[in-house]
Formats: sequence, C-alpha cells, structure tokens
Amino acid sequence: MNSVIDPNVDVVWNAVKTDIDHGKQIEHAPANDEEWAAVRHSALTVAEGTNLLMMPGRAVAPPGAGSLSPGIELAPDQIRALIDKSPSGWNQFARALQESLQPALAAIDKKDPQALFEAGDKIDEVCESCHQVFWYPEQGASASPASAPAR
Repeated sequence: MNSVIDPNVDVVWNAVKTDIDHGKQIEHAPANDEEWAAVRHSALTVAEGTNLLMMPGRAVAPPGAGSLSPGIELAPDQIRALIDKSPSGWNQFARALQESLQPALAAIDKKDPQALFEAGDKIDEVCESCHQVFWYPEQGASASPASAPAR
C-alpha cells in the first residue's frame, strides 16, 4: 500500500485541484501530453497494484513494521488477520478499487480535468470503505468484511 498504491493514487487525486493562495484561487490540471501521461501511468499502476493486493498471503508491510498511525490504524499483523479472516471481502474491495480506476483512465484519455476530478471522489469512496473494514480500529471492530461491495 505505502509504496505502490498510496503514492500513485495521490498523483491521480492531486492532478486536478484548486488551491487558495492569499485569497486567490489557483486551478491545477495536467497542462500537456507529458503531464497527462504521468497521471495515466500512476492510475494504471494503482489498477495493476490491486492484483498485488489480491495475492494470497502477501505481506501487508515489511517484516517488523508497525502501524504508521498507532491508535488510529491497526498494526500490520492485525490487518493481515482481518484479511485472512475474509479474503473474499478483501478481494472484493481490491476489485472495486481496480474498477474505480476505469472512469479516471477514461477521463485521462479524454484529457477531461472535471471528469478526472469526479473520478477521484469515487476512488476515495472505495478506499475509505475498505479502510473502515480492514485498517481503522473503531470501524474495523464494528464493521463486517461482508459489507464489501458486491461484484
């Protein structure tokens, strides 16, 4: 997650945004073919990275790694235990993430900043839904992996 999915999905999410600097709106979007290609590369990396997520028994983090946010997210061994308890639920989330990248890729291919921005919201919804089941202690304790999106 931290080395493949996160940095690349951030590129997709940050490709189109509005910043406010001293009360002035500054719009950001890919401005040329090279920038659109870089965003497309990151979107494809996330989509393909979901295949890594679905590999049975794949490590959640490097050996000996702890939670990046103790008290907020579970430790890697706890996350792995939840995945092992519901591999089909985990895989449904991974496939949902993969599918959520399709509108982003279509928007990128059309060089449509608004459509890419909207696609980013859907990607975020899928990510957050999975995190509530497998990552965050409060939600992870009360949510069921059966609440994974239907395929």
